[in-house]
This record gives sequence, structure tokens and C-alpha cells, in this order.
Amino acid sequence: LEQAAMSARDVMRAQLEALMGPSSDAVQAKFSDPSVCRFYLCGFCPHELFSNTKADMGACPKIHNVALREKYEEENKKTPLGYEEEFMDYLQQLVDENDRKVSKARQRLDVENAGMDPDSLKRLQEVHLLMVEIGIKLANAEQLGMEGKVNESMQLMTEVEALKVKRADLEAPLKVGMTATSASNQKLRVCEICSAYLSIFDNDRRLADHFGGKLHMGYLKIRDRLKQLREAARARRDERSKSREGDRGREGGRDDDRDRERERERDRDRDRDRDRDRDRDRDRYRRRSRSRSPRRHRSRSRSPRRHRSRSRSPRRH
Repeated sequence: LEQAAMSARDVMRAQLEALMGPSSDAVQAKFSDPSVCRFYLCGFCPHELFSNTKADMGACPKIHNVALREKYEEENKKTPLGYEEEFMDYLQQLVDENDRKVSKARQRLDVENAGMDPDSLKRLQEVHLLMVEIGIKLANAEQLGMEGKVNESMQLMTEVEALKVKRADLEAPLKVGMTATSASNQKLRVCEICSAYLSIFDNDRRLADHFGGKLHMGYLKIRDRLKQLREAARARRDERSKSREGDRGREGGRDDDRDRERERERDRDRDRDRDRDRDRDRDRYRRRSRSRSPRRHRSRSRSPRRHRSRSRSPRRH
């Protein structure tokens, strides 16, 4: 249902471009140009989701072109361009804003229902859950009927009738003592998806219109797409983390090799130092030996000269 409803605009756009050709701006533009809507390239533009609703954002001022989106998808598969991170941030802003509305609506309902007994509050919650289930099934049944899937649509309608019986049983005690005016204005719960109010007295048509309407389906698409983007981002982070761990492991192995090599080098240095010390000691010993040996020779050689000189002296006289 969601995919069929949200792709209708793209189908119409593609058909229009096939008949009339793309606009001149789209023909000349590249998907990376600032004039091209990056959100549209990433899947859809939120401006297109809420036209003619209370959340209408107006027309998007940027180019939406199917061919440019196809080119972007091709390039993004080769090298991630980061557009999806920007898209995820914007969708998160929309969801946060809507969740604030939901929170305020809950507070208001808690004040209004403060005087109710616990059993009635429990019944209100159970009725609300049944309404959500009924509304979704009704919207899906209508979509299946439009697609020609009659058997599937009838099966859902059978399930809806069984849920309506349960709903009527739960609602009966809540209607006791209520006037027609107060009952029609009674709000039960706020829709957790789009922040719209739902009454326990909403009929089938109202429920189907709500759960199959642009506002609800638009926020449902935003929330689902945001969940997908978060999971994809988490997977990329995990992959990078594993890659870093592998790098650290390989780097650790290289560090061990370097440590062992440094230890071997230190051993070689110590061996060289010992060899150098031994050589130095040997050289020192040799020098000492040589220095001592000539002195002893000279002392022995001088003694005869003195003797001869002394012996010659008398002859001169």
C-alpha cells in the first residue's frame, strides 16, 4: 500500500517526461548541481508527501528528475557520496518535530482522562489498539481491491469484521452515561505515527481514510526510510570497525616483527661492542708490550758505550 501510494507521483512524472520530454533545466543539470533535490535522489522528497494536508510543505523549489536519480544511484554504488547522511538528518528532524506533537497530545489526553477509573482507561487503550489494527486492514483491503486482488481484499475484510465485534464489546461500557454530543467529541488516543487524534466512535470510513491518507502514509514512509538509513549507517560503522581491528591486528603483527628485529639488532650491537672491547684490550696490551721492549734494549746497549768511553778517556790524556 505504502509503496504503491508513494510511487504514483514518480510514475506520473516519468510518463509526463516521456510525452513532453524533461524540462530544459533538468536536461542541462547534473545530479550534483545545487539546483537538484538531493532528497529526491535518495528516494523521495518530503515536499511531495503532504500536499493538500495540514502538513503541506509547499512545492519543492529544486529539480526532480528520474534520469538524474538513476545517474546518482549508479555513481553512489561506485563511491558513496554522502547524500543519504544529509537525507537521514532531515528525516530525523521531521520525526522529532512530529514526536513532540505526539507527546503534547498525550499530555492533553492524560489531563482529560484523569477522572476515569483504571478499568475504563484500560478499555480505552484496548479499543485504541483494535482501531489501529482495523484501520490498517481496511486501508490495505481498499488498495488490494483497486489492484484487482479481490480474494485478498475479501480475506482482510473478514478479519476486519471479527475485530469490529471485539471492539463493540469493549466500547459498550464506555458509552454508558455519554450523551451524543460528548461522545462525538470524545478523543481516545493520538496516532503514534502522524500525531492525529482518533475517536473511539470513528466509523470504518473515517479509520480507512486516516490510515490510508497522505498524512499518515507520509509519516509512515518517513519513519520506515529513517529506520532503513540508520541500519545501513550502523552496518557501515560495524564494517569500518572490523576493518580497523584487522588493521590493528596486522599492525600488531608488524610491531612484533619490528620488536624482534630491534632485539636482534641490540644483540648484534652488544656482540660488536664486546668484540670492539676485546680488540681494544688486545691493542692496548700490544702497545704496552712494544713500548716496554725498546727501553730494555736501549738500556743494555748504552752500557757498553759508557764503558768504551770511559776506557778511551785515559788514552786521550
